[in-house]
Amino acid sequence: MLKERYNKAFDRVNATQTLIEQTKREVYEMANQKQMRRARFSAALIAAIVLTAALAGVALASGWFGSVFSAMSGRHQNGDRSDYQALEALADRSGQQGGFTFSDGSTFILRLNEYYFDGEQVIAGFTMQSNAAGHMIDRNSEEFARMQTYMPEAAPMPRYDVARRLLPDALYDAFMAEYKKEGSACAVVFDMYMGDGVSINGEYLSPDMDDEGVFEDGTRWRYFEFERPLPEEIRSRKELTLSARVYGQRTLFYMDENGVKTDSDVKNREHFDAEWTVRRTEADIRQYRASASGSDYASEIELTVSPVNARLTIETKVSERWESAELDEYGGRDGIDFIWMWEIYADGAKLDSAIETASRYGETATFPVGSAETITLRPVYVISGEHPDEEVVIRLRK
Repeated sequence: MLKERYNKAFDRVNATQTLIEQTKREVYEMANQKQMRRARFSAALIAAIVLTAALAGVALASGWFGSVFSAMSGRHQNGDRSDYQALEALADRSGQQGGFTFSDGSTFILRLNEYYFDGEQVIAGFTMQSNAAGHMIDRNSEEFARMQTYMPEAAPMPRYDVARRLLPDALYDAFMAEYKKEGSACAVVFDMYMGDGVSINGEYLSPDMDDEGVFEDGTRWRYFEFERPLPEEIRSRKELTLSARVYGQRTLFYMDENGVKTDSDVKNREHFDAEWTVRRTEADIRQYRASASGSDYASEIELTVSPVNARLTIETKVSERWESAELDEYGGRDGIDFIWMWEIYADGAKLDSAIETASRYGETATFPVGSAETITLRPVYVISGEHPDEEVVIRLRK
């Protein structure tokens, strides 16, 4: 089993794009990652990597906004977490928006493009448009010298064109012309970004998942799924007030033959507080409970199904033999054949989703179920593989 996991992980790495040590590290991380856990991006990272200033030149009142929910379909290696077609059909697309003008004159529009709230979960898609421009920095100027004092060391050249993503079209052309002529170039842009979490009726919630991208017309989008289930005190409400902090700051971008440097002037950043109203959609929410056990474990299973996805939680108690065994770097436990994941099947078809490890603290997976009539959970042991004799079948009522 471990050899098979390692080989599958290795196949997903494009060795032509990375140094051997980086390849080895990525293989190890992929082989051991928790499949349904997506890293939560920090606000600073999003500001530094994908700048809202890339939207410069887009008309602020274009009148066309793409579907954030549709844009999410098929974006993730381990399968979609939700039925985004169903989510879009059920979404409220009233398009509440707010405008922000920062001290340098940069103007942004942040729009709650679409959302879904069913009592169990809040899923939201935002779009951002900007008239912010930027300018080249003379490498002999005081501004450039000041920038060099606090920017980090240059990182290796990335696998994609960072400048293309970070800089407005006109500035990108000037930047690349300077780089090709002089071997280096530097620019500054003004960007806006949302904080990592939101407050719902005054209570802070961190995102369970988030993602971002750019539509074909240049409009920047941001996707959030918030904690699920929602706190008890707001689950029964018909309407919620969602608020978030919006930041604006100068970001500097430098590139030479050694790589790229990028950093933001966090000390002097500005902020606004934005607020939206989220109304409940009445939806059929179904909950199921089951249990599973073997010679060395006992698991409690909870499955909550909505029209757009299912959320599965498995909490496991294990024997002292399993508990005390030491994990090695490949996930083994001193040769002990223990459960390391649960495969998930919908009407007999294996899903891309899975719950990795049998944790007493509870592991979760979110996935679409569509018209499935049964969900089957099959434990997979680290040495002996799948154990169909210990599987649990949950029949979904219609």
